[in-house]
Amino acid sequence: HDYLDMISRKTGALITSSLKLGALIATRDQATINAFARCGESLGRVFQIRDDVLGIWGDEETTGKPVGADLRRKKNSFPVVYAMATARPGDKATLSRLYAQDQLDDDDVDTVLNIMDRLDTKGHADELTEEHSQLALTYMSQVELKPDAGRRLNDLVHFLRVRDH
Repeated sequence: HDYLDMISRKTGALITSSLKLGALIATRDQATINAFARCGESLGRVFQIRDDVLGIWGDEETTGKPVGADLRRKKNSFPVVYAMATARPGDKATLSRLYAQDQLDDDDVDTVLNIMDRLDTKGHADELTEEHSQLALTYMSQVELKPDAGRRLNDLVHFLRVRDH
């Protein structure tokens, strides 16, 4: 929950503000404005969680960062937060010990990745991005959009959910 709150103040705030401002310019209907704002909140979560996944498991040639880059930086990303929250006591102690170090070496990164694999952390992140993608579309289903705008929204949601860079 703290993680979702944190990301809502990052990219989520930018996406939410953009959609809400567009709605405010286009209409005075509060339900429409709220639908755009909630869609933006969900899209912000989709973007950030996917970004966090790419920071750990993204293809180096595509992202420009080696696998595990965000682990080396000890970034407080969704996969790390999820692993810390759901790991068994022994794995949780290992994660805490590793993240207390100044730096993580290759073996440390491999250890963290193995713990995350056992927890299906990437799978859970993918489920969460799918859930918020569907929420974004559900919020917008309450608004009458022109067919072309609806297609572009679907394309945007799909891109944010599966992007590889």
